[in-house]
Amino acid sequence: MNSMVAIWEVGDSESGNPQHVVGLPAASHGWEADWNRFGPWRPGEFPGSGNTSLPCVSAQTKSRGGPVLVCGPCTSTFDVAWNLMGQNLLPVWGAVLALSQNSGRGQLRRPWHSPPGNVYAALRLPGVPANATQQSEIPPDMLPLLVGVAAAEVLEELEVSVQVKWPNDLLLTESKIGGILIEVRGPREGGVDVVVGLGLNLVHAPPQEMLRGPEALPGASLAGVLADTGPLSMWLALHQGIRRVLESFSAMWDDSSARDRIEHRLAWLGREVELRDGPFDKTRGIVLGIDGLGALRLHVQGSEQIFRSGSVYPVTGQGAE
Repeated sequence: MNSMVAIWEVGDSESGNPQHVVGLPAASHGWEADWNRFGPWRPGEFPGSGNTSLPCVSAQTKSRGGPVLVCGPCTSTFDVAWNLMGQNLLPVWGAVLALSQNSGRGQLRRPWHSPPGNVYAALRLPGVPANATQQSEIPPDMLPLLVGVAAAEVLEELEVSVQVKWPNDLLLTESKIGGILIEVRGPREGGVDVVVGLGLNLVHAPPQEMLRGPEALPGASLAGVLADTGPLSMWLALHQGIRRVLESFSAMWDDSSARDRIEHRLAWLGREVELRDGPFDKTRGIVLGIDGLGALRLHVQGSEQIFRSGSVYPVTGQGAE
């Protein structure tokens, strides 16, 4: 089944209310290419999660990820997604893709550099049922890692080799090109709602002064690696890959298979790193991999230790964000 791409500009920085669609082709070279690639665009309705819909300008694609709603400048794709979900206007596996964000957020709600031309997406995942067991669902800390694996596999098909940095970043030659964030709201009757956000630097990377100090890994983009790939084209491939990976593990959770798949792309596996959790808590060890719940396994002073939070820095070279 092919998926709809709909265009709906969002400009209200407080609530993400719909506004008139203006200037998509002029937003960046990549958006102009995507506008032409996926046309013709016709009046339509973006399907909601109930008997609701949203007037839009739309086109059909061959992607099997799910419907995609393209919006203009907004606070954050998370804000738009939650707003639409509250109105039953974003179905499961539906995504929001923004031209730019003025309050994009990353891990620990840090600001995310978000000029036009990159990928800024929020994807509604199937909710976690209230009666879910640890054995029947993907562990929460595994979600960003598996989304990272899916993104890396999609990019590998485009001959771009990317690693997954624990717990939620994407690296290209030890420079950060993207990040993943999971937001959960609930509980509600029947379970909780889950949205995954993904940012990928297609053409722009944040300047060093915007990073977390001189020890942070430098930002990078795919501008010199991928030619003529617009944000919509890239997201449609990522969307389909993410859904394929998560559905395969949701159908039958296998932590051993998940760990193998993640560790195959895990940054600094077998190398010495420093894990920092706060300004004073620092631990050095060799990366052994991850456990069945997504925690980092380090060999520290002769024994294995498990870490569920923190930032990883390679001991040699520049540190990671």
